[in-house]
Amino acid sequence: MSVETACQGDVFAVVISSCKLPDVSEEPTRRVVRIRRPAPEAAPESLPELRRTLGGRVRARREQLQLSTRALASAAGVSPGFVSQLENGHVMPSVGTLVAIAAALEIHVGDLFATAPAAHGVLRREDRVAFEANPGVSDQVVSLDPTDRLEVVVGTIAAGASSGDELYAHGADTEFVLVQRGTLDIFLGDETVTLREGDAVTFPGDTPHGYVNRSDEPAVVVWVMTPAAY
Repeated sequence: MSVETACQGDVFAVVISSCKLPDVSEEPTRRVVRIRRPAPEAAPESLPELRRTLGGRVRARREQLQLSTRALASAAGVSPGFVSQLENGHVMPSVGTLVAIAAALEIHVGDLFATAPAAHGVLRREDRVAFEANPGVSDQVVSLDPTDRLEVVVGTIAAGASSGDELYAHGADTEFVLVQRGTLDIFLGDETVTLREGDAVTFPGDTPHGYVNRSDEPAVVVWVMTPAAY
């Protein structure tokens, strides 16, 4: 099992790109996986609980595949120590690292969080479930499309928070981002787009992307993906 590490050349149909942010001099990397959203739960988990849940599911899947910690680490491009810390609930990986680990485990990211799907199409504000992807980043899936043709995510990005050190792609055909409040820098491949309140951007879903809030205030954004891919 391996994860392709070149950002040029042929890629598999399910390949998504994961690259270093534009201001980093290292060569970009390419990750293999398609992200799916975690299904809504009855109540949100705290960050420590989320870490323990994630770590336990990573360990269970690794053991199911009869992979050693070292083998998983090598395939995901992380250290064996990081895998051990993850499985013991001591760390929360960045989105890019989580993508790589899911690829190495031959599953979707959402499989590490999923519970029973909702049976209704109306989601009340008080019923939203927040997924803490990174420190200071809270995502809420607000669409309930059983066909998975559309997905809408409301994200709150604290001042100074970001999507992590790597760019990534979800595998959607098209993505749309609208800033409802605040300011957000969006990285689209080698390009940086600064979006302010009311600004929006649309881009191909296979574009490696990421974001950072360099302002002093939280940013609230709406992400739309077709088909559903978070």
